Amino acid sequence: MGVDVNHQNSSPLTTTLNSDTSVKVKSEGAGMRIGRLAQITGASPRSLRHYESVGLLRSRRLANGYREYDDDQIGQVALIRDLLAAGLALDAIAVVAPCHSADGISQRCQAASDRIDAEIARLDQRAAEITAARRRLRALQM
Repeated sequence: MGVDVNHQNSSPLTTTLNSDTSVKVKSEGAGMRIGRLAQITGASPRSLRHYESVGLLRSRRLANGYREYDDDQIGQVALIRDLLAAGLALDAIAVVAPCHSADGISQRCQAASDRIDAEIARLDQRAAEITAARRRLRALQM
């Protein structure tokens, strides 16, 4: 998924999450409202509000009550969506996301590394259960 959005200024902000996700934004310094963030990231406004309510996104409230997001939140939403697609729950993402950098998980974030190891172990266990169930079903076919 690549996103390239032109704002007014010429200084690009690039966040690369993995080889499949790259976000490039030309920032004008002002924030964007929730509808624009949703349009850029592909996340629904409802999801964005939920991510914010659990502390994964930051916004400011304008005088009219609207949320305003900084451009760096585009990369944060992309990271959240990547981690959700990888099978992490939002509570695990809350541990992992602050430790994420372009090079992966920082060595200083042992809690994030431990959480990912636990998730991998859970997925390995689930894969073994699915393989066993598939074998049992195939045995019934014969």
